[in-house]
Amino acid sequence: MAAADFKTDDSAQQDRKSLERDLIKSMAGCYTVDFQFAETFAPRGDYAFRERYHESAREYVFVLEETDDMVSLQHLLRVGNPKFDGVPGKTTMIKHWRQDWVFENREFMSYVKDFEWEKLHLPEEVVRGIWTQKVYQVDDAPRYEALGRWVHQQGRHYWDGMTDAPLPRRDRTTRDDYNVLKRDCRVEVFADGSWEIDQDNRKIQRDDAGRDQLICMEKGLETFTPTDFERAPFDRWWKTQDKFWADVRACWAEARDARERLKFALIVDETLMYDAFFALAQRFSVADAYDREAALAGIRGILGRHLVD
Repeated sequence: MAAADFKTDDSAQQDRKSLERDLIKSMAGCYTVDFQFAETFAPRGDYAFRERYHESAREYVFVLEETDDMVSLQHLLRVGNPKFDGVPGKTTMIKHWRQDWVFENREFMSYVKDFEWEKLHLPEEVVRGIWTQKVYQVDDAPRYEALGRWVHQQGRHYWDGMTDAPLPRRDRTTRDDYNVLKRDCRVEVFADGSWEIDQDNRKIQRDDAGRDQLICMEKGLETFTPTDFERAPFDRWWKTQDKFWADVRACWAEARDARERLKFALIVDETLMYDAFFALAQRFSVADAYDREAALAGIRGILGRHLVD
């Protein structure tokens, strides 16, 4: 459906929503992903620009869940031999990030800094016709949420959203000169089945009073190019994981619902939170049967250690 086909009545709004749901779902598939980032500007003349960042990966993206007002896309990462032949040890599957798209979402988690989020309750008129992209980390912890409207013009289909986020992993382990990444993102879906995330980022140092100091600006581009590789190994692997991660998502939802502000410590007792979750997932994935009671106890134990009240 072209943008010119849209009408101004309620049926046109429903047609637009259906088109946008289809665009979101079209991001599922097998992809070669290229991640490219380059710092472009800094207000201080003595700032030392970091080297450009470039990585490639193979990802399988699938629709994890959908309703009329929500589409959840789970990303799985493949590490190892690109010519996967089913031989154990040649390829490793890793649960990667997740993105939930919610239509006219009124409960919004706004990033503050230092792994803390504030819950905002948005009025209906603010979110009318708007999709929220909710992005989660590899362990289903919150990362960022952004409000945006899909644009359909001249044969193009893209969504724009700006929001604050924690540091990306490429910087989190090597830098302490900024604590907020202000992301201005455009997600665009193309007719050939590819899609991209075009970013104009600001690296910000935010103090306790909420004052921001710009450290530098950054250009980012993540491209998802359709690639022909076998999906079955991903599906088989995910079947050993899906019940556990469904319970992780449910426990995170409990934690969010119980708080107006959510904060966690990324590292406790020298253990990264996502490492603790991955170790627990591995334990239950090799069991003969899924012990949900034990899994929930383990999940809540990890959250209890890392959540800061």
